[in-house]
Amino acid sequence: MKHHALSLVMMSVLLITVGYPQQATTPNAQFTSPISEWEPSFQFDGELYPSFVLTMGGNSRAMRETARFFGDSLAFTGVTLRTSVPNVRVRVSIGIDGLADVSNYDAVLPDAGVQYTIAPVLRYNTVQLARINQSRPATAVYSVVVNGMELGSKTRSIRVRSVNDVPFRLIAIDGSIKNLSPLFAGYVNESHPYVQSVLQAALKYRAVDHFDGYQENAAIVRKQVFALWNVFQRAHVHYSSTTTASAASPKGKVFSQSVRFIDETIREQQANCVDGSVLFASVLYKIGIDPVLVLLPGHMFVGYYVDRQHRRIEFLETTLLGHGHQPSQYNLAFSPVLHPVETSESYRQFMTALQYANQEYQQKVAPHLTDGGMQYQLIDIRKAREQGINAIPRP
Repeated sequence: MKHHALSLVMMSVLLITVGYPQQATTPNAQFTSPISEWEPSFQFDGELYPSFVLTMGGNSRAMRETARFFGDSLAFTGVTLRTSVPNVRVRVSIGIDGLADVSNYDAVLPDAGVQYTIAPVLRYNTVQLARINQSRPATAVYSVVVNGMELGSKTRSIRVRSVNDVPFRLIAIDGSIKNLSPLFAGYVNESHPYVQSVLQAALKYRAVDHFDGYQENAAIVRKQVFALWNVFQRAHVHYSSTTTASAASPKGKVFSQSVRFIDETIREQQANCVDGSVLFASVLYKIGIDPVLVLLPGHMFVGYYVDRQHRRIEFLETTLLGHGHQPSQYNLAFSPVLHPVETSESYRQFMTALQYANQEYQQKVAPHLTDGGMQYQLIDIRKAREQGINAIPRP
């Protein structure tokens, strides 16, 4: 089965090729240096996505020094400039008010008449980024020093998006479409404190007496997944169709949607398709069952491998959590004689959600996974972690 998780190499190439214009547009008004022109640039349609910074921030920064690019290959922003003589020493400094301290990058530009891009590693205030829950304006400040002479500074007004907004698709300058859907894996948080409380509740209700991942057969794996389903039903998590992001892309180049964090889903007792999928995936990954997020146009559901070798996979429609009669947290725990798992209404609804999602996958998703499109994706959480896509920390 072919998976479409985006590698860090592809992500790096995406940001470099999309984030910076091919030609600088505003020449320096006071040309007294070897730099004939320089211009700030800010990718993602002039918007800063905390979700991207926090998700990708755990990577060792891939510093690039190529023929035309110097600096952080995962940078949101940089400076493009052109020199009139060779071997020019340049320092580029960038800061974002309240969100990133001034950060520098020094380079020697070897050739004259060539446009370069320089992108320092920004020293973000990650705690502050994680607290932003609504869109707001900010200002990025850029300065350039050439051969020890300051060329002054320039500013760019940007917009900072909510940490709940995840960009999943991007239209590049050349019109091509870039896939950012693996960033959804950043909302899968197996280390969130609530995950442990889910496991404790599941053991209390005795659908299973332990969690051991793939230590037993597929039927036991499925029963562990049901134990989680039952806990979420008892917590009265219902489907909500709310997916609207905190703002819209100014030029319609970035597609994003709002995703709740685990604590928000539980507190609000509602989840859209993505919320429910990342909630399930978080707990599954914690107990050693490898989950995937299944993305299709306008929807997402969760899947999980039933064997350690990943030869067999099942899917679950989390939006059906709130359908039908819901068990109460005060209901009796399961018991083999008085209240068997397999005869419960909760288990019947769980099996319905399994059957529905498996049919959706076979009919709507599987046929498109090999056609090269981006609207249909399997986001393997274990692979995403291996590629450096981390859980977004909660402040």
